[in-house]
Amino acid sequence: MARFVVIVALLLAGCTSVEPGRAPRSQFHLGAVAVRVPKTVGNVTAVSVKTLGVSWDDGLNIGWRSGAWITADPAKCQLLIIIRNAAEAANAIKIIKSLEGQQPCIVDFTNSPPL
Repeated sequence: MARFVVIVALLLAGCTSVEPGRAPRSQFHLGAVAVRVPKTVGNVTAVSVKTLGVSWDDGLNIGWRSGAWITADPAKCQLLIIIRNAAEAANAIKIIKSLEGQQPCIVDFTNSPPL
């Protein structure tokens, strides 16, 4: 009975397929799924996915799964700045100011003001 309840809950929770940028693969998720696309600058694509259920990403995952994917074109994105917290946002401001007009590729998981 418990197995039946879990299966029904997973089927009712929803599913999604995530294409992480130009990567040649997909991730499939079934269960409680949260997909977040952070703010980006430049020729870069990023996605964050959290799943409680069943997912497929280069293999089967059952249970809790959390991951983030970032793809960038090296010809157009020679400097990539990834911001995951407030301290990294403060450092990113200093780096961006020191570049004097050059545009780095930025992925901001905090949606902080420097973008």
